Amino acid sequence: MESRSDGIDSFLQRRVFRSMERFFSGWPTGLRPVGVAGISLLFLVGCSAGKAGTEKHSEKQAPVLLESAELRLPMQEYLFSSAEQEQLDRGRSALVDRCLRRLGQKEGFALPGAPTGAPDVMDRRYGVTDAAGARAHGYHLRDDPSSRPAGTRPRQPDAQLAGLLHGEAGRDGHAKIPEGGCIGEADRALAGPKGAIGPTESARQLNFRGFTGSRNHPRVTQALDAWSACMKRKKYEYPDPLAAMSDPRFRGKTATPLEREVAAADVSCKKETDLIGVWFAAETAVQKELIARNPEDFDTARKAKQSQLTQAAAASRKS
Repeated sequence: MESRSDGIDSFLQRRVFRSMERFFSGWPTGLRPVGVAGISLLFLVGCSAGKAGTEKHSEKQAPVLLESAELRLPMQEYLFSSAEQEQLDRGRSALVDRCLRRLGQKEGFALPGAPTGAPDVMDRRYGVTDAAGARAHGYHLRDDPSSRPAGTRPRQPDAQLAGLLHGEAGRDGHAKIPEGGCIGEADRALAGPKGAIGPTESARQLNFRGFTGSRNHPRVTQALDAWSACMKRKKYEYPDPLAAMSDPRFRGKTATPLEREVAAADVSCKKETDLIGVWFAAETAVQKELIARNPEDFDTARKAKQSQLTQAAAASRKS
């Protein structure tokens, strides 16, 4: 049986072969990224993940790319991308609005849902990686919700509307409020009797355990040590990129000059050590192993996701 380490090796070898083939088959179109949609990171793994941070990439090798938003982990089959979440929110809002009007609410209420253009699960999964963005915005998002004017935030429902939404008022006029209010009714229409909207618990755990498990993989810890050493040479001391990104000094509404300098160095050290390539390869192997242990759970998770999206699309069409 192939060990996890062997699985990572073979994964890396396949990635390098395909990337080298693209690299030499057509400049520059052969360098197009592979993959998905939410945290933007392209990469090309080195020929040996175990040597991350110990060997410099030669100019004759295929370039190390960084953007991880174009990468696709196994878990993404069971989680909702930002576009899929928006589709789910639209269908949910349509069902809630229909319920409110049935109960005599003249003015519908749009659920806030996720912000339009919210980052996907892969955006900044391993920290910031966009060199231009780091130089311009540091660790801040280009559209940081915390910096928006108060008037752009969704309005809060009044007490009567809240009762209709959540089922706290019992009756309103001649129409009976459904159990859990209009939100409860909408969720059951999308996700069945239990009304569990979004990914299943198995999918959520895969997201969490895949990340934490890969974070402790020997090759990832070696690459992280190399990244930290690179940062130290640039006069910045952090154990890993997530610590740099969460530095309390960088929590202001806008990026400071120091923050932009640190973020730019962070991206540079990721490229030098091929941290993204090593980490992504390790997490892919960990997630595949977790899925293989419980195939029935993940088959259920995939079907539940598809059913919710199908129902949401149907609800949006009818609104």
